[in-house]
Amino acid sequence: MTLRFITTDQTNTSIGGEIINSLGSPNLTVGTGDEVIVFENVTLAADGSLLDVTGLDDFDMIMNGDGFAGSNAFRIDYSSSLGEWDFEVSLSIGNDATITTNTNLSFFGVLATGSTYLQDGSEFRFNNAGTTTAMQGRGFEFQTIVDVQAANSGTVTVGEGPGFVFESIVNADFTNTGTIISVQNSNLIAGNHLTATVAFNSFVENVQFVNTGTVTGNAASLISGASVSENITNTGTLAGDVYTSAAVGGTLINSGQILGDLFTQNGDDVINNTGSIVGNVFLEEDDDFFSNAGGGTVSGVIEGFDGEDTIIGGIGADEIDGGDDNDVLRGAAGDDLIFGGEGEDTISGGDGDDTIEGDAGNEDIFGGAGEDSILGGKGTDNLRGNGGSDYIDGGDELDLLRGGDGNDTLIGGEGNDTLNGGAGDDEITAGLGKDVMRGNRGEDVFIFTDALDSTTSAVDRIRDFQSGQDLIDLSAIATFDFIGSAAFSGTGAEVRFQTTGSGLRFDVDVDGDGSADMRVNMNNISVLTVEDFIL
Repeated sequence: MTLRFITTDQTNTSIGGEIINSLGSPNLTVGTGDEVIVFENVTLAADGSLLDVTGLDDFDMIMNGDGFAGSNAFRIDYSSSLGEWDFEVSLSIGNDATITTNTNLSFFGVLATGSTYLQDGSEFRFNNAGTTTAMQGRGFEFQTIVDVQAANSGTVTVGEGPGFVFESIVNADFTNTGTIISVQNSNLIAGNHLTATVAFNSFVENVQFVNTGTVTGNAASLISGASVSENITNTGTLAGDVYTSAAVGGTLINSGQILGDLFTQNGDDVINNTGSIVGNVFLEEDDDFFSNAGGGTVSGVIEGFDGEDTIIGGIGADEIDGGDDNDVLRGAAGDDLIFGGEGEDTISGGDGDDTIEGDAGNEDIFGGAGEDSILGGKGTDNLRGNGGSDYIDGGDELDLLRGGDGNDTLIGGEGNDTLNGGAGDDEITAGLGKDVMRGNRGEDVFIFTDALDSTTSAVDRIRDFQSGQDLIDLSAIATFDFIGSAAFSGTGAEVRFQTTGSGLRFDVDVDGDGSADMRVNMNNISVLTVEDFIL
């Protein structure tokens, strides 16, 4: 049986076997297997209309005319107090249809609501290809239904609330290929699901959202509160902040645009971005994976916060902050700025001239190609520059610094460090502690800025000094006289050398008292000349 509802005057009149519903009788009651068809240029219902499908097993509604025009809600009701049942209901709004509400935030364009009595197998299918305007209300809301399959290819404009809301649903599957706009939701509180243009609240178990169209919200374009599973795919535009679930880790794939900040909240989230995010990415809790590989860009910072995160940059100049715990951070291409934060992080700058700071913890940092600046910070760090003329500062504790190719600057800092310049003309400053230095190939300069850098009780060692090629710079400490292998005279600041079983050592008298204030051991060399020093 097919029912055709046409709004006319205040009386019901039967024409050609069709049922005509008037403004005076806005509530529509249908039976199992019925189909409601609303033709073009026809209005289905007026203010406060209710389509009651309680207890039905199967029902279809096709709306090609105007579904609703007024100030209250048009509601499809599945509520029942008679027990559990399965049903299958569909609502289709054609591309010539319009739904308009205009008075109160608590009203909806269409509200589909069930009850706690709905059981597995109950399904609501919804498709909107028309135009919906709810300037002081919500567009479409789906409540207390087991399965919702919704699609929008039309245009939905709401004033202060969400365009689509999913509440207390087991499986919510929504595809948007159209346009959904929330005009004024910047006045609401970001993070609350009613502030988003598309919202899945915390009582939705499984969220599947695909956007190839445009979703716009001044505060948030999308908020998901999934409690079991979450899969979000965007190839279109999400204009406004995006919040993934705070209850479960989900997957978000973006090859389109996100014009706002992205918040993952709790859970082990997986984010693959090959599109663009014009904003920040906040991986707030737990062990998250974020990748810009494949051409993705983020204009703001990618911040890990707590958890053992993996963050992979893209083709642009990424700013990455790992936050706490043991993170894996990779800059990829571009001139990246990477902060490891606390924890034992593994960091790679990739191509480009990167700036990398390890902070606390035992860091493993690889600069990659380009002229990188690397600061180990606290902890026992493994710092490698690789290609390019790199600047590497070990910071505190026992660090391993390797410059690689290029004319590198290596600074050991505090602690007993090992420094290897690699190929190129390197400048190596050991700093405090008992350090071991190797210039390797090139014309290297070993720099000491204080007599405390290598005392007679904590002696530094240079393993591969090449006389006539490498230099020892003591000019920052004092102005010295080189006296060869003679004894100190006790009349001024002097430098002397003495052969040993494995090479030699040079001693430095800074204060002119005739005793060594500073000592450095050297391997595989038997003599030094004044030309080997910058004094």
